[in-house]
Amino acid sequence: MAILDRLTGLHPAALRRAVRLAESGKPAEAFPLMAIAARAGIPEAEYRVARSYLEGSGVPPSRSEGARWLRRAADHGSADAQALLAALFVAGLAVNEDDAQGKSSQRLFEKDSSQAPDFAMALHFAGKAAEAGSAAGQAVLGYIPSKDDPDAAHGWYEKSAAAGCPEGCLGLALSLAGRKQPEDRGRIAAEVRRAADAGLPTAIYLLAALTEHGTGNCCQILINVMQIPTLMPSSGRSAQAWATVSAMREPCSLPILSSYRWTIFRATPNPNPFIRNTEPITMDDVIIIGGSFAGLAAALQLGRARRKVTVLDTGLPRNRFAGHSHGLLGHDHKPPLDILAEARQQLARYPTIRLLNARADSISGTIDDFSVLTGDGESLGARRLILSYGVADQMPDVPGFAESWGTSIVPCPYCDGFEVADQHWGLVWSGPPSHNYVRLYHDWTETLTVFADGHDIPRDIRADLARRNIPVVDGRIAEIAHHRGQITTVNLESGRNAAVDILFAHPRNKPSASLHESLRLATVNTPLGIALKVDERRETGTPGIYAAGDLANPAMASVTTAISQGATAGISAQQSMLV
Repeated sequence: MAILDRLTGLHPAALRRAVRLAESGKPAEAFPLMAIAARAGIPEAEYRVARSYLEGSGVPPSRSEGARWLRRAADHGSADAQALLAALFVAGLAVNEDDAQGKSSQRLFEKDSSQAPDFAMALHFAGKAAEAGSAAGQAVLGYIPSKDDPDAAHGWYEKSAAAGCPEGCLGLALSLAGRKQPEDRGRIAAEVRRAADAGLPTAIYLLAALTEHGTGNCCQILINVMQIPTLMPSSGRSAQAWATVSAMREPCSLPILSSYRWTIFRATPNPNPFIRNTEPITMDDVIIIGGSFAGLAAALQLGRARRKVTVLDTGLPRNRFAGHSHGLLGHDHKPPLDILAEARQQLARYPTIRLLNARADSISGTIDDFSVLTGDGESLGARRLILSYGVADQMPDVPGFAESWGTSIVPCPYCDGFEVADQHWGLVWSGPPSHNYVRLYHDWTETLTVFADGHDIPRDIRADLARRNIPVVDGRIAEIAHHRGQITTVNLESGRNAAVDILFAHPRNKPSASLHESLRLATVNTPLGIALKVDERRETGTPGIYAAGDLANPAMASVTTAISQGATAGISAQQSMLV
């Protein structure tokens, strides 16, 4: 780990251990140590904390916290953070916080849509990253349109490709193709292959075109597929010469979370490309989208019925922030990720079940002929679909809240109440259901404080709380003070602080994907968001599409409920195919 050799300053040991934990697949344990080093001002730690927030790795995702730490790392000299910021500015996903009203770092990412590219800011940060030797920064400099000096852009591609950056390799291939020199054909093909071997989707697409049509006319093939205009010395580079590029990867040291994938190059795909969409080679009985508890339970029932099933999963279950799962018979007090890992091992004995680490990008077709396109470009077919991709809790922009989520800020007393019984509980008021929570929590503790958090609690409910000797703390919550995720005090905007041992909160949530929207599936409102509407067999209003788990559960969420619903969906889908 070369990164460990570069660490200097305060708390390097904490960061070294955090890196080892992260690399061994324990992001939740790594994050508190990274945060310690980041608060001590170590740029590498600041960058890693930013990525953790943006990716939801070891901590619930938070754009505002990710933006704050990313800009801080970039300003403190992290070349990786500078390169990432440059790419975000090119993609129109970032705004210049110094120009934003109030200069708020949480505006680094616009919430609703991409903005126009900010090439000035992109050049600023990419230049700093490139000067520090970042291959990713050099690649971004090549991507930025340069009307006056295309040769300079080509030179940055050369440097980035020489360092092994997949985007640099692809950029160099496209730049060479634009020059249309016959002697470059061999190198063009080689650079495309290097980028494809690194897993860059665009390069894989182009390599398929070259494989199908040969490299003899590779310049024209790339130009036709990507619509690259010829780069003449006097004409400069057009912004439309750019090609679609997904997340940058190692060795560029610029890994980007899937939810922030962008189009850095902006070419319009050729309406008559060389690559044709291919039909699925085989047809599954069922494709399950989402491989957590509900999805795996459905797969188990289908596998035991010897039905052919493919499970698509991105490896981000909702309860990944919890140290232990409780109330699940036979698995009480086990880490939820360990339970899922064991479940996958058990499914391996069924030859008709296939588990894929992939994201579903789109769904088309109707019953008996559904088609699912994955993020890797693979087209899958199935007679039935089960949607079980769950929901994602939306963390409020309150410092310390996300860091404590799953440790000392929790939503469910059945999941965590026994372990903290008879301690001082706090409840963040979220609306009318909170009054029932007060009655519910009495089975676990007699010491409860309610935080109104800006809500206008009705007078009759306040009277009932007073009768129960439950104090109400008015005012909005400004910060959660904590030590490595363990809450110490709830700090209010008024300056008042209140100490509790555990805080129960119910942030809003939303589906983890939007496939149901494109399918126009009916939903029902819940106190915290929406849920898909299903019948008693877990079938939605669209024939052949079933849903299970938190995505389709308007009531209280639990692992036990998710497993039950998943099993029902799997059995129902199997029985619907009987002849």
